[in-house]
Amino acid sequence: MEFNLNELKIAVDVINKFGNLVSINNEIERIETEAEIEKKEYHTIETDSYDKFESIVRETLIEEIQEDTPHGEYGCDSIEGEFYWNGETYKAYLEPFWNRYDKQYYYIDGVEKFTLEKVG
Repeated sequence: MEFNLNELKIAVDVINKFGNLVSINNEIERIETEAEIEKKEYHTIETDSYDKFESIVRETLIEEIQEDTPHGEYGCDSIEGEFYWNGETYKAYLEPFWNRYDKQYYYIDGVEKFTLEKVG
């Protein structure tokens, strides 16, 4: 295994900060666990019906587009996301229908395409 000088400096800094390899591994596991929890909390949908789950996923994707698009500008052509419901992982895909008001600004006026498929 080869290391470059920057990698070695980073390794020394990490060892100095955490003390030993066990501490480093524990820190890596903690960070990965926190990242996984944040991901699941953000995309976990709590509802009893599949139809309501599907509706929430669609609205969540539209809201993400609206949050990421400056007011009145034409936003993205599509968005994807992973969602967890009822112990299963689903992958969602949405293409918004953009319309323009009085040739001044764009807004989402519907959905061109929406798919929601169970993963794995």
